[in-house]
Amino acid sequence: CLGEKGKEIKLNDDFSGSWTTKSKSKCKAFLVSLSGYTMCAVVSYLLIRFMNDEYNKYVFYFFIFLCIFTLILYIRNMFGILWVTGFLVVNLLIVFIPYFSEIYPHILYIYANIIMIENFLSTLPLLHLNILSNKKAGDSYLLQKATHIPALFYTLFFVTISCFFIYKSFILVFNN
Repeated sequence: CLGEKGKEIKLNDDFSGSWTTKSKSKCKAFLVSLSGYTMCAVVSYLLIRFMNDEYNKYVFYFFIFLCIFTLILYIRNMFGILWVTGFLVVNLLIVFIPYFSEIYPHILYIYANIIMIENFLSTLPLLHLNILSNKKAGDSYLLQKATHIPALFYTLFFVTISCFFIYKSFILVFNN
C-alpha cells in the first residue's frame, strides 16, 4: 500500500516469521513496522464481522488470492511454501466442495480465533524481549529507532491493540 518493496517473507515452524522490506523513508518504515501486529488484530476482528455476512465466500477467495500472490512473489523458505500451499488447498476445498458453504461462518470464526490468539500470544515474547534487551524486540525496536520513543511503549501499544480487538470481537459474538 505504501509502495515499499517487499523482499522476502519467512514463516518458521515455531510460528514466528518475518517480512523483509527495503525502505528509504523513515515515515514508511514506521508505518510498515506499526502495521504488523495492528493489522493482525484488525483482520481477526473483521473476520468475525464478516462471519454472518452473505458475502463471506469472498473472504475465502481473498485468502486464495493472497496465498497465490505471496507464493509467487515473496515466500522463499520451504516451511513457508509448504504451510501456504496447505492453506491454499484447504481454502480451495472449502470454496469448491458444496457442503462447506453451510459452515462458512464457523470456518471464519476458527480463522479469526487463530489469528487473534496468535497475535496476542506473539506480543508476549515481544514484551519479554523488551525487558531483556530492547534491541531484540523486532518491530518495537525499529519503531524506537524511527521515533526515539522507547520500544516498550510500542510493545505495550501492540498488547493493548490486541486486547482491544479481542474485547470488540467478544462483544460482536455475544451480541449476535
